[in-house]
Order: sequence, then structure tokens, then C-alpha cells
Amino acid sequence: VKLVQAGILPAEGEVVLEMAGLSEDQRQRVAAERRRAQGRQVRDRLTQLGAEDQADEEPEEPDGGDDGL
Repeated sequence: VKLVQAGILPAEGEVVLEMAGLSEDQRQRVAAERRRAQGRQVRDRLTQLGAEDQADEEPEEPDGGDDGL
């Protein structure tokens, strides 16, 4: 914990999990959960950007169909 607080090791690092006494299986599960969380964040951000793009697009107004005749 002190190494993380001092900024020597990243809190999400594999070494920290090993030092905390997690087994290989537990470390793999933590890594998988982190990947899932990252994927959800990317999905949510893309969804947000897509919604913003759709809001920026204004539908074209119909011209009445007479084609200027």
C-alpha cells in the first residue's frame, strides 16, 4: 500500500495484486474484470458520441415534391 501511495507502483498493477497475496487465478479474474470495465466505458462513450452526432443532424425539410415545376 505504501508503494502505491508513494507513486512507485500503480494501484492497478499486477505486482501490487501479487504482493497483496492474490493467487494467479484471482489476478486473472481481476484483470478480466478491469477489461470488462474498460469495455463498458468505451461502449458508453461511443454511445454518447453517437447520440451527440444524431442530435447535431437536422432532418431535411421536404420541398413539397413539385421539383420546381
